[in-house]
Amino acid sequence: LEVLSDFQVSVPELGTIKATNIPLVVLTSNNARELSDGLKRRCLHLFIDFPPPDEELTIIRLKVPEISERLARTVVTAVQRIRTLELR
Repeated sequence: LEVLSDFQVSVPELGTIKATNIPLVVLTSNNARELSDGLKRRCLHLFIDFPPPDEELTIIRLKVPEISERLARTVVTAVQRIRTLELR
């Protein structure tokens, strides 16, 4: 939290290091654990959900143009099913 509130970090071996410019910090989370209230107060929150199946199919076609239509659809279906499982 020191980095976000004071734009500095304390390292025991080096002392306190202050940013010369205000940093742009991007934090990511996979919701594996809860973020602290202090961290939440210092951040803007943006939730980005998974794309719908038709968009995933488009992404696969763009990234792997040689993939067969059948395999692409199978992959999308499998990934959609995996996301419904309670894996945590």
